[in-house]
Amino acid sequence: MDTDVLPLPQPIHSAYTPAGWHLVAWWMLAALCGLGLGLFTTGVIVFLGLQHFNLGIFLVAVLSGGAVVGSVQLQFLNAPRSTVSVHRWLSASIIGCSLAIGGAFMIVGVAQHIVIPSPTVVAILADYLLGPISGFILGASQWLVLRRTIQHAGMWILTIVVSSSIIWVVLLLVASYLFGGNGD
Repeated sequence: MDTDVLPLPQPIHSAYTPAGWHLVAWWMLAALCGLGLGLFTTGVIVFLGLQHFNLGIFLVAVLSGGAVVGSVQLQFLNAPRSTVSVHRWLSASIIGCSLAIGGAFMIVGVAQHIVIPSPTVVAILADYLLGPISGFILGASQWLVLRRTIQHAGMWILTIVVSSSIIWVVLLLVASYLFGGNGD
């Protein structure tokens, strides 16, 4: 049988988890740390570039944020041994973060054109869909790398969706506190 499509390599490693940790809890910590530091990095770059904010600064912020997300997560995934390819993981993280940011802009753009009598409903839908959808986009892009080397890699997508949702809700709460507003 001659075919150009090769089957995926079988996962050869169990995912690393320290003693006393459940896999999902360890991955959740990796995801929250990576997303938190990546978001912080992106925010700092955008803040520093506010005087001359343009597309270039925005791209540097997104690409740097994606690299930080991937680098931090990789430290958790490759803790005792090198299981996941550094180059592939960082590429998947940068591409995934870029696509997730693009998806976020798309959600906000579409939400502005939905005809619903209450603008609050549209804002709530957009606000609370951004975390899960961007998390799914990032998690799926990273899963394409992770599935080749680690068993149960599908749980990574769910972990990133939940972590991204948590980070997004915290960000919304902090923004609402800092900028006031009565929710209308």
